[in-house]
Amino acid sequence: MDLENAPVISMADPVQELQRLNAFIGTWHGQGISRDPKTQKMIAMKSVETFKWVPGGHFIEHRWDWSMGSDKFRGLEVIGYNADQSNFFANLYDDQGHFVTYKVIEHGGIWTYTGEKQRALLEVSSDGRTIRDRWESTENQIDWIPLCDVIWTRIINS
Repeated sequence: MDLENAPVISMADPVQELQRLNAFIGTWHGQGISRDPKTQKMIAMKSVETFKWVPGGHFIEHRWDWSMGSDKFRGLEVIGYNADQSNFFANLYDDQGHFVTYKVIEHGGIWTYTGEKQRALLEVSSDGRTIRDRWESTENQIDWIPLCDVIWTRIINS
């Protein structure tokens, strides 16, 4: 087969795909449970999550501020679209020095994050006012244990 007669492969339009991220844009209050890193017990937690477009419109910036008991956790996530692989990605950085990359897929309002040691389902409600955020972690890719289960409620559309 020569290049002149090669089949045309259609790829998703990155601009159109990026618009799906509008589901997150705004400020959210989160409330739920999370595994305490010290005791491994599930404890109450709350958060403020803020999503906004980075100038240029190719990425969104997600900042979070979590409180679990007297502990605080803060971080930054950058979400974008990889046209070559036809999926989203997320790079997370936190105040504990962690850096993690996730493959992210959206289908029907459910966003699936897949990483080496963590995975998540984020379910956006049909009215766009809440997101259920459930994470699990593993040490061996076989046994998964709950990490957190949080409901975010939108407080500001940006």
